[in-house]
Amino acid sequence: MPSASVLLPLWGYLALVSVPLAVIDLRERRLPDRLVLPGYGFAAVSLARDAAERAGPPAGALAAAVLSLAAMLLLNIAGGAGLGDVKLAGVLGAGLGLLGWSALALGAALAFVSAGVAAAVLLVVRGTPARGARIAFGPSLLAGFWGAPLLTAS
Repeated sequence: MPSASVLLPLWGYLALVSVPLAVIDLRERRLPDRLVLPGYGFAAVSLARDAAERAGPPAGALAAAVLSLAAMLLLNIAGGAGLGDVKLAGVLGAGLGLLGWSALALGAALAFVSAGVAAAVLLVVRGTPARGARIAFGPSLLAGFWGAPLLTAS
């Protein structure tokens, strides 16, 4: 487990913006760059601190960020995610990557499961959706991000 000095910059920032991001995405179906993009700066600080502590490059966390971003970009190209989701996935991937590959995999799984549950609830409550209807995916990404470390903590 990385030290608090490694996790605090990125995780602290995400703690501050997670609720506003989720609320905005639910209301407006968008994740504002002014809240998402600074996360990359905080991720860079956390990755640099991780590299200093390990005396080597933070390859795992950086790879996790790139993989998360690339996977979400593929979903965007397929029409299943917005660009805000793509940008947010990179930041969250870096944060979970600091904890390891299992945390990243669990976070992704939780995100898709929570989105599926949200879609099912909306179907029951609202009935058949209009053609092209979408749900906000940002809250599910954030739920996966915060749920993964809670479920893997020992």
